[in-house]
Amino acid sequence: MSKVFFISILMLFFSPLYSQNISGKIVDSLNAPIQYANIGVVSQNIGTVSGENGNFSLNLMNLKQDLKIRISKIGYKTKEYSIRDFINVINSKKQIILETKYYKLKEVTISTKALKKDILGNKTTSSLIEAGFKNNSLGSEVGVKIKIKHKPTYIESFNFFITSCKYDSLFFRLNIYSIKNNMPYENLLSQNIYFSTDIKKGKVSVDLSKYNIVVNQDVIITIEYVKKLGKGGLNFSAGLFGNKLYHRQTSFSEWKKTGTVSLGFNVDVRY
Repeated sequence: MSKVFFISILMLFFSPLYSQNISGKIVDSLNAPIQYANIGVVSQNIGTVSGENGNFSLNLMNLKQDLKIRISKIGYKTKEYSIRDFINVINSKKQIILETKYYKLKEVTISTKALKKDILGNKTTSSLIEAGFKNNSLGSEVGVKIKIKHKPTYIESFNFFITSCKYDSLFFRLNIYSIKNNMPYENLLSQNIYFSTDIKKGKVSVDLSKYNIVVNQDVIITIEYVKKLGKGGLNFSAGLFGNKLYHRQTSFSEWKKTGTVSLGFNVDVRY
């Protein structure tokens, strides 16, 4: 076997590894910055969220070139590259352009009957059991399954109880996912929902009535860090043996499920 042929065989089995920090910018077709876009290596704990000026920095330490990097945000078409192609684009253009995505509005039937109210999810406000994010990395998410009892169901608000917060303020994106194989699958929202709070301990309620969110199946509702935080800590009221807790460490990392502790997340609905 010749030396050249032997090297060619090795290249079939081993992909080059990248070891560098990559910085760039996420923009739209008019070159305007896109803030809070998710950028991450699919199924790896490596990801981030673009800042208010669209800029991002991603550490691609010792990663194979054929791994996939995904860039997405509600309202834009998702893009996906191999690490090799992603680095080439950033090195040559310094930015990633996302195209606007247009959504087909779903038909909603308005009933003349008085709708009933309900609260779905875990309503605990106790401080005896607490839970929170695994870390405060950009793109980190945590949430619970909401079991839908009636079709259709209108989600009017999202609620949770903070048992302790050592940050000056919090800023989150709310996400609502369909479920596949009992894990979060596709984001059902057609627009981004952000909310902030400076509550150190107490109930937080997010009004969702203006978004006209209608669901006909069980969903997983999460909150996501999209702004950098300093030093601190955050805990939510939680309970035992309720709806399972879902979490992931950063943008596009694998979802994990915890079955013993459930966050005190719930929604006010009408049906």
